[in-house]
Amino acid sequence: MVSLAQTHGNGFGSFVTAPRTGIILNHGMWRFDPSEGKLSSIMPGKRALNNVSPFLILRQGQLYANLGKPGRRRILTGLAQLVVHLLDLGLALTAALVVARFHCRTEEPVWLERRASGSLYQDFIDRGHQVEWHYQVGSDRQLIIVDQATQTLRAGVDARSDASVQGI
Repeated sequence: MVSLAQTHGNGFGSFVTAPRTGIILNHGMWRFDPSEGKLSSIMPGKRALNNVSPFLILRQGQLYANLGKPGRRRILTGLAQLVVHLLDLGLALTAALVVARFHCRTEEPVWLERRASGSLYQDFIDRGHQVEWHYQVGSDRQLIIVDQATQTLRAGVDARSDASVQGI
């Protein structure tokens, strides 16, 4: 099984195509900060911050899940929550994909989906966070799970998406 992420950035990247190739160029330079002294300042030897994170989960040395998602800076928090819901909380595939999400950055506020429970909201407040409600936090996620008992694949896509599962 392969987990693969290909990105141009905003849909069509730089909107520039290499002559005679049809290849659309990435626009990763926007990830750099033009100011000096910042973590992502433009200078020799620096790499742009990148959030592409397709990955596989193994359980006892056996392939368990293959997951990924688009979503810029919200990729890592969205995938981390998905892994926690699957592995730590034991949610089923569909439940893990549709549960309300939040997103934390280095600065406040925490973004919280409107469908989240009031108790989750209050928990953030009680811990001293500012919370900002959002209709949706992050984009869709895709997930394939290997049923260890039958060695069959089960796949799902986030309800936030118009994507579908085919061929599994």
